[in-house]
Amino acid sequence: MRKPSLPERLAVALLSEIASGHYSNKRSFLSRRKIMKLWKVSSPTATKSLDILREWDILSARSRSGQHFQPHYLRTALLHLNKTQLAPLPGQLSWTAKARRLRKENEESLQRISVVSICDDLEQSSPDRHKWSPAASRSVPIRIPSQVIFNKANKAGVAVDFYLDNGAPGASEEIVRALIESRMQGVIILRRLLASPVAPMAKPLLEAGIPVVAVFDDCEHLRMVSVNFNNVGLGYKAAQVFLNEGHRHLAVIVPEEGEDTNYYSDSFHGAELAASEFNALHPDDPVTVSVLAMQLQRGRVLPAAKALLRKDNPRRATAILCTAVSLLHALEATIQRGGLKIPEDLSVIMCSTTPAFSSRLNLVDIMKLDFEEIGACAFAALQSLCANQFTEKAWLTDSCYEAHGTVGPAPATPEPEA
Repeated sequence: MRKPSLPERLAVALLSEIASGHYSNKRSFLSRRKIMKLWKVSSPTATKSLDILREWDILSARSRSGQHFQPHYLRTALLHLNKTQLAPLPGQLSWTAKARRLRKENEESLQRISVVSICDDLEQSSPDRHKWSPAASRSVPIRIPSQVIFNKANKAGVAVDFYLDNGAPGASEEIVRALIESRMQGVIILRRLLASPVAPMAKPLLEAGIPVVAVFDDCEHLRMVSVNFNNVGLGYKAAQVFLNEGHRHLAVIVPEEGEDTNYYSDSFHGAELAASEFNALHPDDPVTVSVLAMQLQRGRVLPAAKALLRKDNPRRATAILCTAVSLLHALEATIQRGGLKIPEDLSVIMCSTTPAFSSRLNLVDIMKLDFEEIGACAFAALQSLCANQFTEKAWLTDSCYEAHGTVGPAPATPEPEA
């Protein structure tokens, strides 16, 4: 196997920093001289690494104005980070220097941390500190990472305090006040989807010098580490499965606009990237990727979504990626009323921890979400942050495809009515 070159490893290091979201509020990237200084590399190495990023459609060069980001560069960076097998070149990242100031100079080894679960109006538990209990949150994305964090911390001799922000008036402020007064060494914030953003809670903690790791929330331009699934890579992999089976009309089920769609739309854009690559190679065999929007809170299927699944529609979706279990539950009645059989008429992949779904669909093909790995990454990220050893602002966990019988060859396209 060919040994990766220095510019290639530097390009992956730059890619990792871009994918972290650190530059999401900027239009231009680092200059060649700045890269040379931060990574201690020669001018040809820095120049070649920028050439690679342009080849990957991340950057574009403008005369006398440096390197500028291409449209959708963040999604493209996440996809390339998902596909690459190269190790990044170590370097002194600018954001690392900022984060190091969060750590108190006289702080001893990690001994006590807190885990805060933000689950607005979903749990009626008290926001006060409590001992670990599996019943702290019934939500799997919160419960499983919490258990793993507790187990990892216990093994390392680190005490963990658990807090639950259930959306009650003053709950968030009360938790923040308790964390600051107790001089907590680090905080992991687990945010259930559709709950309040992390930023209002994280800002005062960061201002007090407490390192913060956010799970299931982006960095929001704050000095904290983010742990999440690589949802762009997830959508890309799922679309490739469908394309390999001959499907050309794909749909991604997402909540309707206004219901916190950012988390879900990344999977849609990953599927779009897979389709665009396919279309470039096979212009005579076009692929379409549609949004199948539903109301997440009430499980209502919107009219446009129903049209995408009509059996007499020659451009109906023959394969769907469902980004939330509850959405597929809500869609099942529409599938049945439309007379669609799975996988003969419709192939299904669901984002889930397990393939179990319902008695009618039995086991569903899944993009497996490993919440145990998310919890382990969150604790490792906080350890690294507090020990002044971390190098990445974003820790991304990939998803793997598991086949259980709901994905099959694409059905023949019906002839349009005269």
